[in-house]
Amino acid sequence: MNVITQRQDAHWYDIHGNPQHTYVDKAGVTKPTTLREARKSNWLPSVTTFLKIFAEPGLNSWQRGQDIMSALTMPEVPGESLQDRAMRVQSDSEKYMREKAVWGNSVHAMVEQVCRDKCYQKVFADHALNRTGETFDNWFQANVGQVMASEKRVVSMVHGFAGTVDFLYRDKEGKVILADFKTPALKGEKKMRPHDKWGWQLGAYALALAHMGTAVNRFQSVILASDDPECIYVHEWAEDKRYDTLEKMATLGITAWRTANQFPWKT
Repeated sequence: MNVITQRQDAHWYDIHGNPQHTYVDKAGVTKPTTLREARKSNWLPSVTTFLKIFAEPGLNSWQRGQDIMSALTMPEVPGESLQDRAMRVQSDSEKYMREKAVWGNSVHAMVEQVCRDKCYQKVFADHALNRTGETFDNWFQANVGQVMASEKRVVSMVHGFAGTVDFLYRDKEGKVILADFKTPALKGEKKMRPHDKWGWQLGAYALALAHMGTAVNRFQSVILASDDPECIYVHEWAEDKRYDTLEKMATLGITAWRTANQFPWKT
């Protein structure tokens, strides 16, 4: 008996980089874009969508932990069936994940504001988010020489994928840096081992940027801890992964995804 509903969280773009995350069916109802609709329209999968072809042991373990905690702490309802309880557990677990996603989206909005105004304006009511903004602003002033792009949509017409780059900038020495922001809980640590997929994501964005005429010198995962607003940790991928390796993994990912989903790229 399958009591778990599958989430529809794939993202899609057209060849111009416009989001196509929803579509309107024949009855005029707006729905999340399905693989079938994307295939019919020859829309492009996002980087995060096609990278799901690779296993995510770390994320899966974290999600299982959330499910277990929800099951253990969920109050019992007399006469409730196991199926109904399982659905409540899933809903409770996903609520926590949605809250984490809201925090992540707020941090991305804060970063975009700093990139636009070149300083943090303390525009959020959330005290912790304002402190995170101040932490990021201090890093920004110390490291960023020129903002090249923020929340930039990129398209690879060579491989057939698209996505949104968090941050592209020149450092104080003029090097072009591709940065992606993550907001995990560090639980008292001041650094963490990034997931390999974070590097492959940067590799995919770098490929798309190169196809659009921009060469990247360095890749960074910038971690703004969700449980410590004064902590920022920057992981330089050159320390342990060659950039061409990250790009090759991205190429393998889109090729495997298209093959598995019978979704050939029609240029």
